[in-house]
Amino acid sequence: MRHSVPPVNLENFSVIPVAACIDSVKNSRFVLHLNAVRVAALGVHTYGLKMSPQYYESLEIFWQRILMDAGAELVAFQPDRDWALNSQ
Repeated sequence: MRHSVPPVNLENFSVIPVAACIDSVKNSRFVLHLNAVRVAALGVHTYGLKMSPQYYESLEIFWQRILMDAGAELVAFQPDRDWALNSQ
């Protein structure tokens, strides 16, 4: 989830400028079509990396908006993998 290649390198920022990054994705025509898909992002962590809680929050917001624009629902975004599929 910490995408690091074009069109957007999310690891270049201390806090992700969400709107600008989403614009970059849209301008690159890299648009997802995920109508009615539910996404569970598990194992999203910053352990061992120098990233602030603000970075992590902006990363989650970025993916929420990208997935929402694609028609999907982000049902989990967490650092561990302990999540039951039927819990949501």
